[in-house]
Amino acid sequence: MIENKCDEPSFVSAEDFVSHIYESIGAPVPKAPENIVAVFHPKLFKKICESRGLQDIPGSDIKAISENIGLVSIGIGAPYATVNMEELIVFGAKNFIFIGTAGGLQESLRTGDFIIPTKALRDEGVSRHYLKEARYSEPSNSLCDAIAGVMDREKIKFHVGAVWSTDALYRETQKEIFAYKDEGILAVEMEDAALYAVAQYRGVNAASVHMISDVLCGARWEPHFGDKKVRDAEVLAVDIAIKAFSDFSLRSE
Repeated sequence: MIENKCDEPSFVSAEDFVSHIYESIGAPVPKAPENIVAVFHPKLFKKICESRGLQDIPGSDIKAISENIGLVSIGIGAPYATVNMEELIVFGAKNFIFIGTAGGLQESLRTGDFIIPTKALRDEGVSRHYLKEARYSEPSNSLCDAIAGVMDREKIKFHVGAVWSTDALYRETQKEIFAYKDEGILAVEMEDAALYAVAQYRGVNAASVHMISDVLCGARWEPHFGDKKVRDAEVLAVDIAIKAFSDFSLRSE
């Protein structure tokens, strides 16, 4: 890769693409709420939309939770999720809370446990296009504090610490898993390092809430994706994010 690529301007930006698309259909660029709750799995998005009766924001795939909070399905995997994030920023989004599952690397984590990441190991390909070389990218401290404040207030147990972001779902090796476990990294997922990098580069806020859906730290993989604890935790995380944004907005006023 070209040295210091992240210092160079984009040849085609998200602004360019969004303008082209909406001009071609003769429609105005949609206006997104400042605060976005972003889920990775389409099934969770559909479930929340149906249970809350959410309506579309015209011209977009965003659903309106309130006047200043929207819900989106951001896509699975760093390349897809960051493209969508870039376009949401063009629409006017400024603060993001991402909600998804993660594989536990520590014996202390149980199925359905919550994690608030404080940093993400950059073992994916997107972040290097936005930030200089570093081992980790980091979320917004103030947004993480808002999430933790809601969970403390409602007496919801959670863990804080690093996560490992990788593009290669089917190339996670036992050697890596044990090395990162020994380092104290809590869990593995696919997007955080890239999403935090985009947020830092674009000057917006991003944080995440994950729930443990499978266990990788033992002798063999233990999947629990269909467990009721995981499904309930996903729905609860959306409620936590909405309340965190309400607190965050009050602090920002």
